[in-house]
Amino acid sequence: MLVKREILSANTRPSEIFDWIHRKRMPIAGPSDLDEEVFGAAWRLWWWKINPKQRRLASPRLRLIAATDLTEWACIDKASNSGIRIAVLSLFWWVPKGPINHDSLWAECVADMSFVLEDIIRLRSSTM
Repeated sequence: MLVKREILSANTRPSEIFDWIHRKRMPIAGPSDLDEEVFGAAWRLWWWKINPKQRRLASPRLRLIAATDLTEWACIDKASNSGIRIAVLSLFWWVPKGPINHDSLWAECVADMSFVLEDIIRLRSSTM
């Protein structure tokens, strides 16, 4: 019997995440020489592409649309080490040093991921 792997799409995944996975996920802190601007743009494009099509606006913008069913988040709601955890962890690598501008790309991505995770939790809670 084949078991479906619970991983996020690697298509357009930032190379820093690919490298980190192939280093056997060590160290947990991620790359030390991260170019925040380059990584941020790559991360947002990857996040845009792994989101449900109905959320996608012109690349790489997303709509805050709550799902009506948990299956709508199937492309992101993956619980393995190469699932949603890698997206959350890699967002942590990118935390700006110093004060955080709430209009920054990083803050925008954190807000969007928070929306997605809260909606997944809402839908999982309603099925219990």
